[in-house]
Amino acid sequence: MVNLMTQFSRYRPLVGKLGSQAAAAAAAAWASQAASPLDARLGLPAARLLLDAAPTPADVSPDSAWRRALAGLAEGHAAADGTDRPLRTPGGQWRDVYHPLVVHLYLRSFARVQPMIAPDDAEACQPLMMQAAAALAESPETGTISFQLWRALCAFEVAQRQALPTVSIESQVDRLVNRDDRAYPVEALHAQDDAEPLDFWTYRELAGLHALGRLAGLAGLASWQARVAEVAAFHLAHTQPDYTTYEPWGLFAFAGSPQTALFAEQQLHDATTHLGQSGPAAGLMVALLLADSFDAMMPRD
Repeated sequence: MVNLMTQFSRYRPLVGKLGSQAAAAAAAAWASQAASPLDARLGLPAARLLLDAAPTPADVSPDSAWRRALAGLAEGHAAADGTDRPLRTPGGQWRDVYHPLVVHLYLRSFARVQPMIAPDDAEACQPLMMQAAAALAESPETGTISFQLWRALCAFEVAQRQALPTVSIESQVDRLVNRDDRAYPVEALHAQDDAEPLDFWTYRELAGLHALGRLAGLAGLASWQARVAEVAAFHLAHTQPDYTTYEPWGLFAFAGSPQTALFAEQQLHDATTHLGQSGPAAGLMVALLLADSFDAMMPRD
């Protein structure tokens, strides 16, 4: 049986290189336009920190791009009535999972750099991250399964950061991924609706797989890891490239097993092709997702 880290080591350099290229290209393409509080570009500083081989305390200093973007996300994302509003790309595209993805990137990037910064500086960042995640915590437990899994991932990370129990979050995730009311296909996370375009359903599936894979890695729960493997194997067997997205959701979940790694290779190919055809501005979501896969594949002590 191939060791997980050995398997990841085959893909992590490729993921890091393409992610860094996409992040640099996206930042340069939109440099003349400031990001609004509802702009997915707010995730770029966190993504670039995760992709950095040698981050330093300066990367999260008060005048850093990381700190400014986090403050913008924290101060401007929640609507006046406390409900969540979606993040959008500069081109106007939005998905319900963009906001929790960006919050997650800040939680992960700060976890990486926190051991090397002064306690006072770390304490100054904490309220900003909690405020950025607050809209997710206050949103109702409704929406797509993929969104609810992303919401649970951020809640799990916040609870870990604050040394709080995670039992209720784990129970919620168990209910989401082991539903009794799932229609065919039973291996998937979402039921299929004949009235829904297949590419929409596939997008939700891959986004949900990404969140569940991150939860499984952080929690170390064998039942979640087995569910990740089941969903990944299903999509390798049944999902055609025509119905996938250039956004590489769940790449690390596919790359972690020789049995499903072919899907990850296809995702890298699709992302590379899209960047070549659509230009630097198309690199934003590719960069954010590859940065998170790069972090997910990082060797752990």
